[in-house]
Amino acid sequence: MNRSLRLDVRRRRFHLLRLIVVSVLFVLLLMAQGRSWSLAAPGLSFFRTIAWLNISLIAISGIGFFASAITEEKEEMTLELFMIAGIGPLAIMIGKGVNRLTAALSVLVVQIPFTMIAVTLGGVKARQILAAYVALAAFLFLVANIGLFYSVLCRRTGHAMAYTVITIGLLLNGPALIGKFMTALIARGFLTSGGTIAQSATTLSQVLFDASITTRIDAILQTAFNSPAIGFQVQSNLAAGVGLFVTAWLLFNWFNAGVSHSAPSRGWVSRPDRLLRFLAPARPWKNALAWKDFHFLTGGKTLILIRLLLIPLLTLGVYFSQLVANTWGNWWDLNMQNLVGVSSVVLAAELVVQSSRIFHEEVKWKTLGNIALLPQPIGASARDKLRGCLLGCIPAILWLSIGIAGSHYEMMRSLYGLSEGMWFVCGLAEFVLFLHITAYLSLVVRWGALPLAVVVFATYVALSMSCLAAMLAGLLINGSETGSAAMAAYNAIAATIVSGLLYAAIGRRLETAQGL
Repeated sequence: MNRSLRLDVRRRRFHLLRLIVVSVLFVLLLMAQGRSWSLAAPGLSFFRTIAWLNISLIAISGIGFFASAITEEKEEMTLELFMIAGIGPLAIMIGKGVNRLTAALSVLVVQIPFTMIAVTLGGVKARQILAAYVALAAFLFLVANIGLFYSVLCRRTGHAMAYTVITIGLLLNGPALIGKFMTALIARGFLTSGGTIAQSATTLSQVLFDASITTRIDAILQTAFNSPAIGFQVQSNLAAGVGLFVTAWLLFNWFNAGVSHSAPSRGWVSRPDRLLRFLAPARPWKNALAWKDFHFLTGGKTLILIRLLLIPLLTLGVYFSQLVANTWGNWWDLNMQNLVGVSSVVLAAELVVQSSRIFHEEVKWKTLGNIALLPQPIGASARDKLRGCLLGCIPAILWLSIGIAGSHYEMMRSLYGLSEGMWFVCGLAEFVLFLHITAYLSLVVRWGALPLAVVVFATYVALSMSCLAAMLAGLLINGSETGSAAMAAYNAIAATIVSGLLYAAIGRRLETAQGL
């Protein structure tokens, strides 16, 4: 742990991260000062924005920063070397986990002097700010141990990240989900409000609600807040974090005995000797890189078939949930609109995941050099890989096309106005920008390119929306529909320009990585 802490202190990226955080605080402070004339408590508004931004960053750090603590050693086949050297599970967990937790806590600590300026703006007290940071630190401790727990149990970083996302999502949204689900069951007569199941669910929902960081922050930012800084949320988060750490320690040898990874996993690719041999890869195509990525990065025929069946099933699930929630309408129209929504989400998720893996897998398994040796420019090889990834999106594109064809009237009506159409184009341009950010960061950082891309993209959106040029474009026409369209056009053009710059940067990064 001592060596890890010393290395982290010398790394520029951690100092750069703290500088970025302070810079974002400075921009938010300027925005709060500029709007102070229209707000009754600008300091409270300023600090509320910072608190929710920290909650988002902590949740993202759990996915990309803490979930890879142990799995990265498994994938690089160095965990067994630690164990052979006599380093025990507890020492490994402390060395890999505590230093990351310390780095994350330092990002919170560096904010405190700057956020104290909110007191001078009015609406919030120093006591509330300190209580909020205590709550955030406890939540960070819990998230760090959730990521570390799954990092011990899982063999691959992707699996640990997926389980961490689900767990954090349930922690933040669990009370609302339980409440809506139980209300629907009681309204339909499946359960009684005084039954054992309903009472147990209510108790569980209340415990999760009291232990939630969002509940605690909302309570702290109330004007009449007068509670101790260490409340139930802090105590429960710390206790749960310690429990997860101890459990991971006890299960460490059980889940990590004989762990070894010498080659990428076959994933969903079927073997020729199995029952479903028709799903196995055929002979390589003329475009071998597209063949490789289609089968071993997107899942090949197996995941194509699963996606073809999964999307309509999810659409029907959404439709039945609407029936439970008493949302009535034309059966065809509702299902076509649901099909558009579900297939759009699936398509976006596939593109985001593939953009984070398309180059990272080559860097991770040190095969980028082999691609660079092919008798074609490395840019052409990158485009071949992109074609293979896009083939995996065929099911989502197919169902999306069917949904649009079945609900084209509703789609055209929702995009009828100039402002709506321009904001739709702006959304597409910014989504393409997010894909470029993710792909670029996958070449820069070892782990967590996708969560880091979310942070970078959110920062870009905040800065672009508050940019003077964007505000002037809207103010010139005094808030009319044309002004809104002008703001959308500005953001779309800016996103397109930045995407082009990132496209060029990715090409240079691919060449630099191989010394070309």
